[in-house]
Amino acid sequence: MQQKKGLTIIECLISIIILAIILTAGMAFYFNAQASMRWSINKRIAVEIAGAELESIKNRDYANITPGVWSPVDMSTDTFNGTKNVEVSDIGDYKQIHVVVGWQDEVKKGNSSVSLYTYIAPLN
Repeated sequence: MQQKKGLTIIECLISIIILAIILTAGMAFYFNAQASMRWSINKRIAVEIAGAELESIKNRDYANITPGVWSPVDMSTDTFNGTKNVEVSDIGDYKQIHVVVGWQDEVKKGNSSVSLYTYIAPLN
C-alpha cells in the first residue's frame, strides 16, 4: 500500500483555525498596548506640566505666593486635553503647594489626574 504525501483538507482547516485564533489574540494585545501607551504618554505630560508649575512657584518671591486656590488653567494642546489646578496653603512657617493636572482618559473612559506636592520655606 502506498503512503499519502501531503495534507488532508481537515488538517488544513485545523491549521487555519489555530492560526486565526493566534492572530486574533495578537491583534487584541496590539490594540490594548496602543491604548496603554496613550495613557502613559498623557500621564508623563501631566507630570511634566505639574513639575514645571512647582518649579515656577519655587522661583517666585516667598511673599508673592498667596494662599488659596489659584484659577484653573486649561492645558489643551493638539496631543493633550487637560486642566491644571494649584492650591496654596499656609502650614506654620511653610507654604504647601498642591498642583493637580487632570485629563480626559480615553483608555479608562473617564478622568485621570496627577497630583504633586511640595513645601516652601521662607529664606532667613
